[in-house]
Amino acid sequence: MMHAKVIISIVLISLFSEALCSPPAAEIKFEPRASKWGEQLLREAYKSFKEGNYNRAYELAKRVYDKEGDVWAAWLEEGIKLPPGVQVNPYNYESILQAMQEYRKRYGGFMNYFKHHIAVNSTALLVHSLFKLNRYEELERYAVDLLTRYPEAGRIRSVLDASRRLRRKKEGKEPLDHSLLVELPDGRRVIIDVERGRRERAGALYTPAGDIAYLLGLHLEQQGNRATFQGRGIKAIVQVGSDQVQINGRSFKLPKPPYMKDKELLVPIELLQQLAKSVQR
Repeated sequence: MMHAKVIISIVLISLFSEALCSPPAAEIKFEPRASKWGEQLLREAYKSFKEGNYNRAYELAKRVYDKEGDVWAAWLEEGIKLPPGVQVNPYNYESILQAMQEYRKRYGGFMNYFKHHIAVNSTALLVHSLFKLNRYEELERYAVDLLTRYPEAGRIRSVLDASRRLRRKKEGKEPLDHSLLVELPDGRRVIIDVERGRRERAGALYTPAGDIAYLLGLHLEQQGNRATFQGRGIKAIVQVGSDQVQINGRSFKLPKPPYMKDKELLVPIELLQQLAKSVQR
């Protein structure tokens, strides 16, 4: 049984609101809302991002994030015709829907204000800007913050997966399938790269042994098909092809045996939790 508390993103929370053919049935609000100052800077950051000035977008979004945290700015594009006397709250989808209904009632036509709606999140804009700037390690902290608050933020998950694959390629390693946000026994939330087990390893998720050692502050030594984790009160031994792991003399059974992918040892992610519970703090 897997003990890791894995937070997997499924549904999209967009950096910029997309054109929507059918608005959601439930009322959606973009909160917490940025101050007037923050909203203006996020508008400028959004414009810079769309123009490809990612450094400027990052700097402006960072100023807002540092002062106000994770906040939203929302607006309708300039020049959009509204029925006389109708006001729209761009932070509330229900308000936009009501304006669309009023337009239809007065003019008999259809105006899809959702197509002209923009919503920008300070943290998401930081993630996207850092990705464009190839600053992959820096973006992870903001991505983890977002995914902790919004586990369904699918676009952030996609950016994080892409950044992890690019980082591995830069290090001369084969990219793995995707990444996971995992909660450790000490309360830390960390990102790990994972590979789905295939054929005889199907049903297991694997992660690099070297990444486990790094996350837990352990030394990893590999000799042939045998690997030893040491430090912080731990001595753990794993063997390629064996589902048994020895941790401080005690034997634990892994769901599937570790294996070598190229020159990298991959182990079931359950080993991360077992070692994390055994380290001396």
